[in-house]
Amino acid sequence: MSEETIKVKVVDDTSTNVKIINKFIEVKDYEVSVADKDQEAVEMYPINRPEIALIDGMKPLLDGH
Repeated sequence: MSEETIKVKVVDDTSTNVKIINKFIEVKDYEVSVADKDQEAVEMYPINRPEIALIDGMKPLLDGH
């Protein structure tokens, strides 16, 4: 595995969920970005290109499934 930092995108509009996810992720040296709107996540993808996306299962555009 390379020395590059793994980029993780969290797409969730519930701040409590984001805090819980960040608690698990912060143990690793991951670069985390958060979007509370699914359209924002889609628009930002070409800019930060995450390797992992954790998406809320109840979003209008990205349903997490």
